[in-house]
Amino acid sequence: MIPRYSRPEMARIWSQEAKYEAWLRVELAVCEVYGRRGVIPVDALGRIKAKAAVNAHRIDEIEATTRHDVIAFLTNLEEALGADSRHVHIGLTSSDVVDTAQALQLQQAAELLLAGLERFRGALKALALAHKDTLCVGRTHGIHAEPMTFGLKPAVWYLEAGRNLERLKRAREAVRVGKISGAVGTFAHVDPDVEEEVCRLLGLEPARIRIRGREDRRCHQQSRPRSDAIDVDGQLVDRRDDDTERECVQEVPPVEPDRLGDELADRPFRRRQWGRQRPLFPLRSPRHGRRGY
Repeated sequence: MIPRYSRPEMARIWSQEAKYEAWLRVELAVCEVYGRRGVIPVDALGRIKAKAAVNAHRIDEIEATTRHDVIAFLTNLEEALGADSRHVHIGLTSSDVVDTAQALQLQQAAELLLAGLERFRGALKALALAHKDTLCVGRTHGIHAEPMTFGLKPAVWYLEAGRNLERLKRAREAVRVGKISGAVGTFAHVDPDVEEEVCRLLGLEPARIRIRGREDRRCHQQSRPRSDAIDVDGQLVDRRDDDTERECVQEVPPVEPDRLGDELADRPFRRRQWGRQRPLFPLRSPRHGRRGY
């Protein structure tokens, strides 16, 4: 992530250290399940859980030679575990570890975003209630229209933030998926029951069909906060532009007699700088159209 634009809490989730810790968490969950099934000796499992540790700097050093991040990770883990490392990564492939660990990171990131959106929604509610009786000029196309109360504006944003909250929750659930099925997802070297048990330990759902982790799930969650943020930010900026447009217009000509319009076409607030607004119309969409209040 770009440090300048990252919150410390989010940056920590996506740091190299956190990534390798998530990989280790997946490996230890697999070892735990294998230990219950007798694949790994109980005493060896105890030593693995006690001694398992990874170092991001050391992994990067090893990767410079191996040119493979998971091999570098396992090599560093072997340095910590010694002979017991032979019980780690049994039957797995790289995507089992990487994709499942990324699902864990996405869950953490979603929780952080949801908490922030809840606080934002609460602030909008407080603003709407505080100004429910505050009179202001309503505007359409940025021009003065009928009077209204200012509280109506944040009330609309509050409801929209609630819908965005539900969308983000659905996106979070869409990526709550793990994969422990071995190379090309055939379960040739790992039992399907192992995948289910590992995912249960990690708080994930097993993938229904496995080859690799499906990128569409991650893209969906990663695009959802961006689109919601753009939508909210666009609304606030849109309202700022609308609320200052009248003051920026020195003189607007009346509606031409031959121009068609609605029943309010002759009102002052329907007088707008058509030449200035027309280039914006191709950019309008159901999500980002300029709306009047």
